[in-house]
Amino acid sequence: LKIDRYFVLTMDKDEGSAKIVKSVVNLGRDLSLEVVAEGVENAGLAKLLLDAQCHYGQGFGYAQALPAQEAEVYLNESLADGTAPIKARSA
Repeated sequence: LKIDRYFVLTMDKDEGSAKIVKSVVNLGRDLSLEVVAEGVENAGLAKLLLDAQCHYGQGFGYAQALPAQEAEVYLNESLADGTAPIKARSA
């Protein structure tokens, strides 16, 4: 189950978006589905998603699109607990 980037990007500013994100995560849990949030662009959004118990996040906060070989290296270098580091982006 995938959460659209609009709701993720606005969840820290818009109560309605935050409720939608939490509802989708709960729906996924109730249906035994894994949930991925797209549009995770910073550590604050990643923390909100972790607090909501979202399974996965994707977005430029983790990494930009990578060629297959670079993606493999990136994944192999992820933290031992299975989480990818959030990288600071220059404004």
